[in-house]
Amino acid sequence: MFSFSGGSKAQMASGVWSKAAIVSVLEARYENVGHLGDDDGFSLYGINDNGLNFIVAMVEVHGAPEQVTEVGFLTRFVGFSLDQSAVEFINRNLHISVAGIEGGDLFLVGGVQAAGTFDPTAFSMVLEAWKRDVMVTLHAISGGASISAAFPAARLEKARSFAVNYAPKETGPEDAGNGKGHDLLKSYFGDKPRQSLCGTCEGRGKRGLIARVCHDCDGVGFVKKAR
Repeated sequence: MFSFSGGSKAQMASGVWSKAAIVSVLEARYENVGHLGDDDGFSLYGINDNGLNFIVAMVEVHGAPEQVTEVGFLTRFVGFSLDQSAVEFINRNLHISVAGIEGGDLFLVGGVQAAGTFDPTAFSMVLEAWKRDVMVTLHAISGGASISAAFPAARLEKARSFAVNYAPKETGPEDAGNGKGHDLLKSYFGDKPRQSLCGTCEGRGKRGLIARVCHDCDGVGFVKKAR
């Protein structure tokens, strides 16, 4: 069985966080948060986020259950037809999680260790990273036919129309002013980009199949470009 201590968590220094502070952030972000109980050193909370059920499991400090040393996330997908190549695709694109098949079901497990003083804003970013991993997984298990399966706003015509970016091409007078044909990379980063993709992680911000943060770029995916 998967463990929240199995290496899928972000690599941080050890510490403790207030359970109440964590729950406060969860309740502010999600409409449906329920305490499922405590079991074997874990405090379990069930969350329904737009139809997706997942668990937040907090590892309690022995003798001080109001403090936790680790926060884990778990969701389980049952009845989906998946092969190993699909699981490998998912794992290549996860940030703080790892996916695996057990008993025919797909488990997505992620988490972080407590480090320093609890920061609600930083923890909200962890929740965003978990959401991204869930979206990647949903896209894969839905057959990968459309990203709109994982990102509903992509189904909106206004969103699709505004978000268009054209590939660079030779332009003539008839293209002037219509936004087509310009160099997107140069336009986005400036004429002399000061950053380039990290060569170690190829811009993903992590290395390996268990989402270890790339230390060369600190998980950003970009490094300062050599002069």
